Amino acid sequence: MIVVKDQSTTGDNNEKTILLVQYQEYLQRKWLEPATIQSKIKRLSTIYGYDVDFYNPDEVAVYLVKMNCSSGYKANLIFAYDDYVEMMGWEWNRPKVNEVKKPIRVPLETDIDQLIAGCHHVKGAFLQLLKETGMRPSVAFDRKWDDIDFRTKQIHITPKKRGNPRSLPISEKLLAMLNQLEKNNEYLFKTTTLKTFSDGFRKQRKRVAVKLGNPEIKKINFKSLRHYYATKLYREYKDLKLCQYALGHKSTKHTEVYTHIVGFPEHDSFIVKAVTTAEEAIPLIEQGYHFDSTTPDGYNLYKKRK
Repeated sequence: MIVVKDQSTTGDNNEKTILLVQYQEYLQRKWLEPATIQSKIKRLSTIYGYDVDFYNPDEVAVYLVKMNCSSGYKANLIFAYDDYVEMMGWEWNRPKVNEVKKPIRVPLETDIDQLIAGCHHVKGAFLQLLKETGMRPSVAFDRKWDDIDFRTKQIHITPKKRGNPRSLPISEKLLAMLNQLEKNNEYLFKTTTLKTFSDGFRKQRKRVAVKLGNPEIKKINFKSLRHYYATKLYREYKDLKLCQYALGHKSTKHTEVYTHIVGFPEHDSFIVKAVTTAEEAIPLIEQGYHFDSTTPDGYNLYKKRK
């Protein structure tokens, strides 16, 4: 059972407020995503309310380990407090939690397309963007009109923290959907918070699922479209480096998870094209070719499965 401190006094509230503001500023200096910062602040605030000496890392560690809650929730609390310990320049033995990972669920393309077609055009364009690029929802939500190159049919992605900057091809269909959006500001979708945007999506998703009598649609979320993109890309090319680049992972260890849930055909056969200029590469990208490697004599090789 979790016991919460009595925080009725003004002094306690002021201390907590100052602490959380300092914590927020520290996380911002680490270039974390706004949604991540808010989640960590909420978790640190929760720990502050527990019946434990908040300023004693060893006591906090013992308390968190003994908590009766899911391993995932416990791990998130530990990671939030770990940032606070780092901010304060303290040392502690960060508890290790054997987190039970749930299997990755990859939705069917037919279900995804039904959901996109049934949603409002703004949510539909956002879903199509996630489907075609595999971007994290927070990264997609931050895309600006300047990130779209309508001439080369690409979108440029520059994450704030995790991941690498990259450019990915997008379809004529997506470009047409984006052109239907109102240009109220510099952003494609950001006229509110991501939480409010997500809440609106879930309402539309429920309505579409009921209307079509397809309960599988209710299981599709923004993150599952990233899983769909990753598994489709790896299934088609079996190129871990390509998937790492497209997903923006810093390390292939994060990409490797998708290799365990993809089945492969018995024979791998590709069409390979060699080009030297961007003008030659653009038509290949439009035809579904993906960059493979550069030869010692300067040719860029693109390939696609037969």
